[in-house]
Amino acid sequence: MRKVKNGVEGVRIEGRWSSGRTRPWLGRGRGFESRPVQVFALDTIERLLDYYGGRSLWKEVKEVFKSEGVPWRERNFRSPFQNLVAVILSQNTSDKNSTRAYIGLLKKFGKITPETLKKARVEEIREAIRPGGLYNLKARRLKELAEIFDKINIKKLKRMGREEARKELMRIKGIGQKSADVFLNYVLGKPSFPIDTNIKRVVRRLGWVGEKASYEEMRKVLESKIPKKLWGKAHELLIRLGRDLCKPKNPKCGECLIREFCEFGKRYKRG
Repeated sequence: MRKVKNGVEGVRIEGRWSSGRTRPWLGRGRGFESRPVQVFALDTIERLLDYYGGRSLWKEVKEVFKSEGVPWRERNFRSPFQNLVAVILSQNTSDKNSTRAYIGLLKKFGKITPETLKKARVEEIREAIRPGGLYNLKARRLKELAEIFDKINIKKLKRMGREEARKELMRIKGIGQKSADVFLNYVLGKPSFPIDTNIKRVVRRLGWVGEKASYEEMRKVLESKIPKKLWGKAHELLIRLGRDLCKPKNPKCGECLIREFCEFGKRYKRG
């Protein structure tokens, strides 16, 4: 909700204001812009954008493709079937390991299509994706996905509203909340805010949600705090921050560009 405070149009976030104009951390001018820094969602995203610029979310993925001698094509991850395969492989593991599993499928079967995986035995899929962890479960999920994929009506999903399409996707075995949101955002072009373990950790430490907040509670908070046009970029920036600085153990709070906005960072003594 946009309002005007002291002549400055801004976004009201839990009783606070983000100006959307001159960045408050620059400390220039008087009045509203020179007040002490507060925890503003837009300020956080703007500062991350300034820091990371055009740095790619796919950094680790590209590194694995290069090390394995396999050509990197981002468009493949935006095709419906390959995207669902990638999100299943990404569950409960790192990007590097899930990428190795994805490349394992490419090397084993030549291409990743519903037809290829339908013909494959579960044991073959399992061996191909072994580097990704949970390979027994994921192999079964991929086999089941290949067998039902021709029943998924992508055109119909595109015509649906976002929440209806999300529910439809989550009826597919192995597709949960994050996987559905990734598919909505990157394949169907329906803005959504996927939340991975990095984002969960970052937003909890920032103090935007409680420690026990559910996925849905986090999604609602993030989508209400951040304008829809920035959801995709904010998703990528928060993941980048979680990987580079806001680590599970020994976070680099001393190097963090948004430490002054962060409830955890203000208290943390190391880093």
